[in-house]
Amino acid sequence: MEPQLASKDDVPSILAIFRTCFSDEYFHSVFPPTATGDAYLTQAFTRFIDPSQPGQIHVLKNESGLKSMLLWFTETGPEKTQGWRGRGWPSPYEGMSLDKIQEFYGAMDAQHDAAMGGRKHVYIELIMTHPSARGQGHASKLVRHVASLADGRDLYLDAQGHAIGLYERLGFKVVEGIKMSELMTPMMRSASS
Repeated sequence: MEPQLASKDDVPSILAIFRTCFSDEYFHSVFPPTATGDAYLTQAFTRFIDPSQPGQIHVLKNESGLKSMLLWFTETGPEKTQGWRGRGWPSPYEGMSLDKIQEFYGAMDAQHDAAMGGRKHVYIELIMTHPSARGQGHASKLVRHVASLADGRDLYLDAQGHAIGLYERLGFKVVEGIKMSELMTPMMRSASS
């Protein structure tokens, strides 16, 4: 299995993996598990597949289906980093809470900007692996693939607590002194890693 750009045909599987990976009450309050919430995420993931948009989704899949995905952006500097709107996430749909979305992205955007603002880098926004495919190196393979495409840029991501060890093994280090999100820890990997 080799990393490849996602296609529109992959969007339903990406949505299904998102729903499996982010199934707790908090994520349901941000991205409701309703027809409206699914339409919002479908629009977002479809948008990131469009080459005219700033994000790219790379996936690992085989004959049995999609196993893992990674969404990444190139930040060009020298100004502030792009916020969630600048990265192409749509405005919330009716029935979704703008306050919850801004709370979720706002803290991560602030710590991202504090760590990397003004520097060219690659921002890995989202990595997901289907639970049945975890522990098989899929996320690692996708991160290494994106690092190979980073053109000498540092990499940045916000990690959930359970994934910090994985990212440390891939050369990321926790960025100390700027944690602003209760859910996510800022991490950076130097281009020289």
